[in-house]
Amino acid sequence: MRAITQPIEEGVGTETDSVRKSVMKTMSWRVVATTTTFVISWMVTGSVLAGGAIASIEFWAKLALYYAHERAWARAC
Repeated sequence: MRAITQPIEEGVGTETDSVRKSVMKTMSWRVVATTTTFVISWMVTGSVLAGGAIASIEFWAKLALYYAHERAWARAC
């Protein structure tokens, strides 16, 4: 194990996230976030149908936005 005070070697740990990893992170986060949106929408509207409709729209919109965000960060770092 590397000592805390030892400098980090050039290039070690600087690999960007793979596309596959970004897709997996995107999907897992969308499940968590969309479930939250559904529950809140249901509670606010009192309608399971409205909650489902809101969550469906939110799922697809934010899926695309999050993936683009992840890839932009992977290229930047």
